Amino acid sequence: MNGVRVLLKQPAFLSVVLSAMETFKKECFGFMLGKTDEKGFVVEHSIAMQTAKRKFNSVENINQREKIILAVCGLFWKSSQIIGDFHSHPRFKIESPKDMSYPSERDTDDSREGNVYFIVDIAEKKKKQRWRVTKDGGILGTLGNFKLKIKAFLSYENKKLNPIKISCPTIYKINSL
Repeated sequence: MNGVRVLLKQPAFLSVVLSAMETFKKECFGFMLGKTDEKGFVVEHSIAMQTAKRKFNSVENINQREKIILAVCGLFWKSSQIIGDFHSHPRFKIESPKDMSYPSERDTDDSREGNVYFIVDIAEKKKKQRWRVTKDGGILGTLGNFKLKIKAFLSYENKKLNPIKISCPTIYKINSL
């Protein structure tokens, strides 16, 4: 893992997590809005795309809707720009792999150089787990009836997605509740 990190602020974290929970068994999709800084990325907001075409193993954005969302967000968050997106990989079948927080071939093909991509591996929880940073730089924990593992990836010009470390102070607040 390289030295780049992404700071995931509370409003963005909550939107990503709630979107994955609300659409569980189908994938969710949304945009990450923020900026870059000397350490990498700062994600201040995330906007779930309600009209995305959802399936059990894929999600597709409708471009016309994207333009409307971006125009309105630009009015409120002038310092933020789209720096990437998020989507979920729901794990609800017995034959599903244990860890679905890695990009699929389609995820890699759809990536744009310089953007950061978040993948949420979501499954029904078996036991409560405190939120923590994982060895691979992601974050993991339970909320409500779900276990979530969130990983971030940076896209390079060759469409290779490299993992980057997530910093998310919100997870420590959740643990103290």
